[in-house]
Amino acid sequence: MLEELANISGLLLKGPPGVGKLEWCLELIDNFLEHDKKIVIVGIDYSPETIRQRAFKFDIDLRKYEGENLVFVDCFSAPLGKLREGERTDGTMYVSSLSNIEQIGMNITKASDVLGEPINLFFYSLSPLFLHNAPQALLKFFQIMSSQLRTNGGFGVFALHEGVQDERTGDTLGMMVDGVVEMRFDEMLHREIRIHHIKGIATNPVWTPFDIGGELVDVVLSERVPKVRYVDKEVGIDKLL
Repeated sequence: MLEELANISGLLLKGPPGVGKLEWCLELIDNFLEHDKKIVIVGIDYSPETIRQRAFKFDIDLRKYEGENLVFVDCFSAPLGKLREGERTDGTMYVSSLSNIEQIGMNITKASDVLGEPINLFFYSLSPLFLHNAPQALLKFFQIMSSQLRTNGGFGVFALHEGVQDERTGDTLGMMVDGVVEMRFDEMLHREIRIHHIKGIATNPVWTPFDIGGELVDVVLSERVPKVRYVDKEVGIDKLL
């Protein structure tokens, strides 16, 4: 998987809420951390603790990497008043408001300085920012982030919830990165994934069924389950190309 992503600086991950975008990101993060890569997670939809708990359900212990290989940029806690004095954890960087995209960018830069370049940036997700910022300001912010990753040899995955922003904006975001990965529910609410395109790489944009492990499945099976399991055969992003 890492070899396939070596020459890619950014992917837009699109799909409806609940389809499995976070789980897909967690699997990729786990893969990167196992290869000693530097990770910055920008949490917009969830707090760092919630992301840690979601990861732990899939046997991923993010805490053991924090500080040395992993830094959270927490955009969730302070805006909702969920961050009290004394609750700030070492290594996590905080954003005061979702309308303060400059602070988000500054904290990503600070996290990069702490970890060292290049970084692998996981942004989950861009969509809430559209409720607090003008689209043009966000597009400029996104363009700057993408350019910095490309210049510094980094990589980014930017999750986007379908239906929050208009389709034209989503298409514009897709043009600013190297590729787009799409997820959807079919008419029977089964999950499907495809790589829409990746610049410079021949892809086969065929929808492939997949499923994810989760708390309910864990309870039923009484065991840990794969994070992302592709129906019919085990495949990764490299097998979808």
